[in-house]
Amino acid sequence: MSPLPQPTLHLRPLTDGDRFRLRRWLAEPHVIAWWGSRSAAEAAVALAEASHTALVRMIDLDSEPIGYAHALDLTDAHLPPAVWQADVFIGAAAHRGQGLGASALAALRDELFAATLAQGLAVRVPIRNERAVRAIERCGFKWHAIISDAQLGPCWLLLAARP
Repeated sequence: MSPLPQPTLHLRPLTDGDRFRLRRWLAEPHVIAWWGSRSAAEAAVALAEASHTALVRMIDLDSEPIGYAHALDLTDAHLPPAVWQADVFIGAAAHRGQGLGASALAALRDELFAATLAQGLAVRVPIRNERAVRAIERCGFKWHAIISDAQLGPCWLLLAARP
């Protein structure tokens, strides 16, 4: 008996057909907790979509959309030059808590390094979300700093440097 095929996680560009699902996910409490407020989440997504250089992606498990990710080239006093910033979340309730967000972050990092000259990818994680920090660390991100975020309060700033 052959083993069952494992679902495949992949990133793809955001399409117009994804917008309703994405807006619904942005109202979810776990997504609001990641960004601090619904308006902050919507603003971050709008900023990514308006950028000509950002990587804006849906996260699919096989062909089912389960989440959202983006990487932006933003200047941040807490980061070295040419380090991009990422946000990733799993919106589909059935797929949360399985490490898929960290896997999607790793895929976004790999795509960023393959497609740009970015020197690193950073992610902010509220200190209260230690489970996410540990999963992100397992993907090769290292602690860079603790910062204060106006929406989230104290956050770990984790960084993956270009290999």
